Amino acid sequence: MKKINYKKSISAILSVIVIITFFGTQFAYATPIRLIQKNIASEGGPADVSFTTTPHPGNTVVVAVTLYTVTENPFDPGDVTDNQGNTYRLAKTQTSPGGDDQGAIFYASDIKASGTYTVSYVGGGSISIYEYEGISKNNPLDKISSGNGSSNNANSGNITTNIANELYFGVAWSIISGDTWAANNGFVLENTVTDNDTHERHAVADKVGPAQTTSADFSIGVSSSWLALVATFKPEDTENPTSKVEISQPIIIKGNGTIDIR
Repeated sequence: MKKINYKKSISAILSVIVIITFFGTQFAYATPIRLIQKNIASEGGPADVSFTTTPHPGNTVVVAVTLYTVTENPFDPGDVTDNQGNTYRLAKTQTSPGGDDQGAIFYASDIKASGTYTVSYVGGGSISIYEYEGISKNNPLDKISSGNGSSNNANSGNITTNIANELYFGVAWSIISGDTWAANNGFVLENTVTDNDTHERHAVADKVGPAQTTSADFSIGVSSSWLALVATFKPEDTENPTSKVEISQPIIIKGNGTIDIR
């Protein structure tokens, strides 16, 4: 019979308690999705924007773009790049009711990053960038929806998720200069561009929440033509199989300060 003196190590006791509590399996929980940093730029020509600090390698960068003259500058995969060599995928696009203005969501997962990190869009417009940790590195995009209309609320249309703790990322545009944006349905307003003579107005909101039916909904303040989009991103897996520990022998915790493993 082997004896383990656990009085000298509190961490050893806690480890055993965790293992016993989970019936012989030790779980490693992933980092929850969290916004690390963001930035925004609005330019008439090719749009570039940099993060204030270097993103953490392995994180996800989500990009929102809105622009005018969609007939001259339609969105295509590859329109968003960075100076690190990461690949940005096009999640969703949406045009305005008149068809002249457009919004899009791009993303790059499991990024490489060192030094100054600059994201570029080939056309003019407003571009904002967001670094998140805790998003799945493999096939992170889950649900997408978009819509357009004319009213005082921009709404993406509903999406229904089945995975808890996803990131919900919403983008909107309106034709009115100087509009007052607010985010609804539990979203947090992250960035806005409200005064731009070339129609590149822009609002972004996000949230992390349980599985649900919801939409990205923005109050504009006045009746206006608008477009809105939403995309959801899955969290990292909550169990890491490589950290799994199995106990095949009975354990007896005795009052004299030892654990008997038989």
